[in-house]
Amino acid sequence: MIEVLTANTPNGKKITIMLEEIKFKYKITKINIQKEEQFNPKFRALSPFSKIPVIIDHDNKTSLFESGAILMYLGEKSGKFYQEKNKHLINQWLMGQMAYIGPMLGQHHQFHHYNSGKSNWGEERYFKISKSIYKDLDERLKNSKFLAGEYSIADIATFPWIARHEWHDIGLKKFKNLSRWYKEISKREAVIKGFDLLKRDEKIPSI
Repeated sequence: MIEVLTANTPNGKKITIMLEEIKFKYKITKINIQKEEQFNPKFRALSPFSKIPVIIDHDNKTSLFESGAILMYLGEKSGKFYQEKNKHLINQWLMGQMAYIGPMLGQHHQFHHYNSGKSNWGEERYFKISKSIYKDLDERLKNSKFLAGEYSIADIATFPWIARHEWHDIGLKKFKNLSRWYKEISKREAVIKGFDLLKRDEKIPSI
């Protein structure tokens, strides 16, 4: 049994999508980040940076924090979506999501929605970077069906962030290859189920 300590965010959705893809039995323990439950000492003992998600693999009494590390662990445990022959390429695109795509789009969310009008410099900077991310992904997907060739944890990590395209106000439709990738992944049964992390009939945004 995999226990997922999580919240309804792009990083949280990565893990439930992966668990649906590999068909592992799991349960969700919700961490209410609005009430700052992530700073509870019991949770911090598992996640020293007070970040979701965390998993506890009760079968072997192992816990992991950081969504990228969790995806790698689940890929290795299941033998799926983390192909040995392609691992180095998958790692590159996964680390690109963890270090660049997620953090930069996250900053764009903050300045464009939560702090709009408070810093023109911040809004302009992260809007420009976000547009570059869309362009870079579109160029990659012009030559590759998925980010690392075959469908992998790199796609699973990136998809929930692009699923907030309506927030970004960049216009996903303008990016032909990224749109094709997004539509294809959004039709996967496991992605539909895993995206609805809290099981409230949350739908994947269409283009």
